[in-house]
Amino acid sequence: MDKHYKNKISFIDIVIFLAPILIIIIRRLLLKCGVQEVCLWKLLTGHECLGCGMMTAIFYMMKGEFLSAFHSNPLSFVVAPILLYCWLKYLIDVINRVK
Repeated sequence: MDKHYKNKISFIDIVIFLAPILIIIIRRLLLKCGVQEVCLWKLLTGHECLGCGMMTAIFYMMKGEFLSAFHSNPLSFVVAPILLYCWLKYLIDVINRVK
């Protein structure tokens, strides 16, 4: 890897860092516009996929409403910690790279 690149924050680094915030903003905008379904699979087939309700469940978890999160999608209790771990690990790697 180029030694000049090692100490710089890339555009991808910024996008990944801001992704959770952007997802929250986009979801709130869609709800305000009256869009209830954002699952492309469900829109096309009419059937729920394994990820249906995941975003809602994660938002419930962020508000501390764990029972509602479980009812939205039980897999959220597996997926949310993995996503958080990956995001934090990437963030720490970027910080260590910049030092």
